[in-house]
Amino acid sequence: MPSGTTGAQCCSARVLRHLHSQGALLLHEVDERAEVLRSVFRFRFNVGTVQDPVADRVAASRAVDTMWENFFTDIVVPTLRESDLMKGVDLNVWFDGTGFRDFEVMTAVLNDIPLAVGSAVFIFGYMLFHTRSVVLALVGPFLAMMAVPITFICCGVFFGTTTVNFANFLAVFLAIGFGADVMFVYYDSWVQSSEVAEKIPNRLAWTYRRAVKASLATTSTTALSFLCNMASVIRALRQFGFFMGLCVLVAWVNITFIYVPIIVIDHTWCRRLRLVRRPSDRRLKSSSRKYYLCAHGLYRCRVPVVVLTIAAVVACVVVSAMSLQTSTSFPDIFPSNHNQNEGVRILRDFDGITTALPIATEEPIREVDVCRETEFGDSTCVMHWCEATFVDYKPRWGGNGTCSCLRRLRTSCVPGQSADVTLRLVGMSTLTKEQLSTDVGDHELRN
Repeated sequence: MPSGTTGAQCCSARVLRHLHSQGALLLHEVDERAEVLRSVFRFRFNVGTVQDPVADRVAASRAVDTMWENFFTDIVVPTLRESDLMKGVDLNVWFDGTGFRDFEVMTAVLNDIPLAVGSAVFIFGYMLFHTRSVVLALVGPFLAMMAVPITFICCGVFFGTTTVNFANFLAVFLAIGFGADVMFVYYDSWVQSSEVAEKIPNRLAWTYRRAVKASLATTSTTALSFLCNMASVIRALRQFGFFMGLCVLVAWVNITFIYVPIIVIDHTWCRRLRLVRRPSDRRLKSSSRKYYLCAHGLYRCRVPVVVLTIAAVVACVVVSAMSLQTSTSFPDIFPSNHNQNEGVRILRDFDGITTALPIATEEPIREVDVCRETEFGDSTCVMHWCEATFVDYKPRWGGNGTCSCLRRLRTSCVPGQSADVTLRLVGMSTLTKEQLSTDVGDHELRN
């Protein structure tokens, strides 16, 4: 009978000064100086037999996976991390199990979504301050973020890649930042175009002629720096480099062919949605004079500025080279004291799960003889018709999922006297004599 098997192990790390063998838990041959204890659990779920349809077995397997994920997210994590029971206790609990790392990676990704939203809100606020337009401040970051799903679709269509690496989620932050740079270039070029042309088509042509060259230069160099990672032997780095390089180019295309026309639409029909008017000419002249004075001061002190800059760079390089340490491991997404780092290191000191908790199961027999309801002797059959699922001879039953074989009353049975009855119990485990004499016996007497 195929079954889904998942395992979990829990390790408690604390200094155990007094170990007692009293109570329900017995500790055998445990050193009094033991600092780490481990508990191992195995959960097995029935997902069907080889005779069940494949669709039913797949559906049952998915249901087990969902139940196991809910067990981790709704019970394990709240109990061991967020519960008040663990507060104020000198005890570190590390846990691991089937799929737990994937769950924790997904949890980390979901926890980073507010950071991406926060960066988008910051860019929205700055663009609103810079452009004074609600439309441009909303559409700009949205077009930059849309480069990520468009890139994923392109990778799936042209290369058949449908999996997303964890590092690719960084593309959301980077795409918003790169897109904002291109937006500012186009918007400032559009504002400056009013000094050289009056009609909108002429202004738009001047904007493209001036901004496309500058923005494409910066975008292409950025994309090329990411695409160079495709020469690496590390697969994750190659995937990230290609994805980010393509994402940067897609963001540039979105802003060039969608954002710039929206600038024209905002200038023509959406003036009422602006928060305040553009600064007056007097204020612009005052601001220009401040920049002129600053640039003039830097020019007069150009030699000290250059010398100090070079000295600071050299000092930073020397200090970095002296304290630099090279690591051959891959970058870790979790902190050093995280369950997936410290916990895995501690659990690695124990025997493997298959060694500590071996699976001693064999494949069940495929065919058995099924007895009729009247056969209760020393027969070679191992099942009765009410226990079987696939049999040619199967009388009707109540259909409530229970197994009850009905018998004819014995003609020699006298009221008030006992009669010999053969009782067959079917279950996932073997009942002990104590259970037969108490729980099961009491149930049969009551019924």
